[in-house]
Amino acid sequence: MRTCVGCLESSDPSGLVTLRLAPTPEGGVMVVVGAHAGAKGRGAHVHPTAACVAKAVDGRLSKAFRREIRVSASELGEAIGEREAARIEGLIATAIRTRQVALGADAAAEALAHGALVVAAKDAGRVVDHQPFRGAREAGRLIFWGDRARLGSFTRRDSLAVLAVTAPSLVQALRHAHEVVSAFAPAYVAAAR
Repeated sequence: MRTCVGCLESSDPSGLVTLRLAPTPEGGVMVVVGAHAGAKGRGAHVHPTAACVAKAVDGRLSKAFRREIRVSASELGEAIGEREAARIEGLIATAIRTRQVALGADAAAEALAHGALVVAAKDAGRVVDHQPFRGAREAGRLIFWGDRARLGSFTRRDSLAVLAVTAPSLVQALRHAHEVVSAFAPAYVAAAR
């Protein structure tokens, strides 16, 4: 269990974001999110919510790191969003590498019946406007990520509009990371229309 520096409640580490200090070129330090090669010393943890981030930057990070920390809630939130965006990319790559994915609209539609999470390109077009994808979107079982070229690059294709992640643990991790990115870096997940 770890304590959130924002709300001061104990939580399972999987629900928290780790913060560390890393040196800056000017000789100071900056807060980095997650593991970082240059990060040293004490760590702090925060729930990836706007309320906890706001409380954390309002003096509680300074107390946790035992030194004055100057970072705004928007800067820290953006860093958390970017870190989780990279995590989404890694989770999609893992699903493909471990063959726990259904590629293309027909395969993804079939996988939905077995609890899969659909990942659609932001420029997927009308394919996501039809059933079963419209129903999946309304039920929170469809997320938007990247564009057709980006999704295709995971599979060595020129373009891919839709895929479905089938592994329950990856589905859960993707949903959580997507919620965090939606809160702190919504441009990453907004569907093109």
